[in-house]
Amino acid sequence: MSNLQFIQSAEGYSVSSIDLHNCFSEKYDNYMISLVKGDQTENNYTFARYISESGLDTSSNYDSAGQSVRSYASFGEMRFTNQTSIKNIAYRGSERNRGDSIVYYVFNPFDSSKHTFGMAQASGHFSSGLFGVKHISVHKVAVRMTGMRFFPGGGSYDSVKVNCYGILTWVVV
Repeated sequence: MSNLQFIQSAEGYSVSSIDLHNCFSEKYDNYMISLVKGDQTENNYTFARYISESGLDTSSNYDSAGQSVRSYASFGEMRFTNQTSIKNIAYRGSERNRGDSIVYYVFNPFDSSKHTFGMAQASGHFSSGLFGVKHISVHKVAVRMTGMRFFPGGGSYDSVKVNCYGILTWVVV
């Protein structure tokens, strides 16, 4: 039996965002979300927001930080506090079918007594070269989250697909 249990998938074409509704529940404490396809109309970062029981959370309660790893330039550091979304999870080019991917782990989203934490790693390719990101985030108010929205920092998605998995147990190696 796998430690990952498939919950749902969402796919869209010519959309400004993609939502995973009701993918978080009391069944799991931790989740893995994979953005397996995300052809954007512009070179830009991928952002995200949580969806709570009362709807899309656009409050200024998101903090995040990341390290960008680029094949064509020096590494870069990003820090964001009191934002209305989780910023710069990954950088994606507008070229199609490059094999870009994001794996985003979410911790405690459904527990209304705990903060929701996130951790991501992403890889991408665009005209200047390869681009990777290691990323962490926190939603600073303990709220029951039921889903997530991903969207590009500019432009839209020509096509996008995300999968949500529940994590049964963590295996430390």
